[in-house]
Amino acid sequence: MIPNAAEATLTAALLTLLLACASPPPTLPDEAGPQQPDADATARPQTAPEGVRRGSLVAARDEDLQEGERLEQAARLYQAELELMFQQLRTELDGCYLPQLKREPALKGMIVVEFTVVQGGVIGEGPVVSFDGLESEEVNRCILELVKSQTYPEPFNGQFAQVKRTFQFGAF
Repeated sequence: MIPNAAEATLTAALLTLLLACASPPPTLPDEAGPQQPDADATARPQTAPEGVRRGSLVAARDEDLQEGERLEQAARLYQAELELMFQQLRTELDGCYLPQLKREPALKGMIVVEFTVVQGGVIGEGPVVSFDGLESEEVNRCILELVKSQTYPEPFNGQFAQVKRTFQFGAF
């Protein structure tokens, strides 16, 4: 299974939580005064498991956390690129809507398009579209064709990116 941005973010959050939970809680001083350490606890040497270099597990967790942070930052940059692209596309989107609005002055609503961008910046599988109030087959078809015809930024993880975009038309 190929992880998406949400899974990478969740993985980074879980790693952070695991690191926090792996540390022993601070000990509070007893009101009766300091206690003597357990003789058995002091007799056992503090050693790493066989075959594991001391500190290597923490270093591996830090590398995983850094990778998760890197992916999260890349996902934010990718979202910003998409937002700029859709802002620049707004005039063309309005070109789908405005002619029909002249024929139907009450025309308003939303279109939600979900798709996967694959390598090369093209849409992989067919987009999933849902309509909320925008009851014009002509407008819907035009917008869908426009969205499908675009070349998108290369996926930030080098594999694919999930995109969900809502287009609103009319007064809300």
